[in-house]
Amino acid sequence: MEKDSDNRLGCILLVEDDELSATYLTDLLAKMDIARVIRRVQDGAEALDYIQKARDGEDGFCDPNIIFLDLHMPNINGFEFLKRYEGESFGQSETYIVATMASLEADELKEVAEYRRMVETFVEKPITESIIKEVVTKYRLEHGLPAAANRH
Repeated sequence: MEKDSDNRLGCILLVEDDELSATYLTDLLAKMDIARVIRRVQDGAEALDYIQKARDGEDGFCDPNIIFLDLHMPNINGFEFLKRYEGESFGQSETYIVATMASLEADELKEVAEYRRMVETFVEKPITESIIKEVVTKYRLEHGLPAAANRH
């Protein structure tokens, strides 16, 4: 996982199918300037492919420090992504996963609990700047990184 000499994280991966949510979060992350690279994919299948290419060292792909993962997506949803991510041993990495959802149905609560060991936090959309700051601060502390510089 990359870290920049200017104290930003190397890479954040956004896994989000909704254009409005993706644009909002991408713009917020860019405004906060906490990562050198922000990448977005539209579903779990694209995310798994992206992570594999990053871990294989392919040009243009960065191993994410933090993944913002929408749980409700077509094709491969967030729950299926987590199952496959763990099965591929990606789940043994230092990547933080932040699971996002517009709302959580009662029958999904049990499924969420199954992935608690892999997911740093579960948050309802829209994601706020304070939530992002909290996640990044915790990531930095747990990985022995200095506190982020105030960029805005």
